[in-house]
Amino acid sequence: MDKDKVLLTKSGVEKLEEERDNLINVERPRVIEELQLARSQGDLSENADYDAAFEKAISSTNDDEKTKYYKECERILSENAANVYIQDLPEFVALNKKYTGYEFYPLYIQDIAKIRLADE
Repeated sequence: MDKDKVLLTKSGVEKLEEERDNLINVERPRVIEELQLARSQGDLSENADYDAAFEKAISSTNDDEKTKYYKECERILSENAANVYIQDLPEFVALNKKYTGYEFYPLYIQDIAKIRLADE
C-alpha cells in the first residue's frame, strides 16, 4: 500500500466534511464576530485559538477532554504569551561604602552572607 494515501470509509469522509462545514459556517463566523467585538472595544491582543480551547475546557463535562483542552491552553500560552513576573527584579542596590562583598544576582534574592566590613 502507498504510504502517501489515506483510505477513508464513506462515513469517515462524511464526518470530515461535516467538521469542515462546521468550521467554515459556524466556528469561523463566530470567531470573526468575537474578534470584531474585541477590536471595537480596543482589544487587539485577542487569541482566538486560546479562547476556543479555554471555552471548550470549561464547557466540557469529560475530565479527559478538559485536560486535553487545558493542555492546549498551556501550549498556546507558552508559545505566545509575554512573561509576566509576580515581582519586579531589582535594578539598583544601595550599599554603604563601609561594606564589601555584595554580589548581584539576576533573580530577586538578597544573599548577604558574603557582605563584610570594608578595611578602612
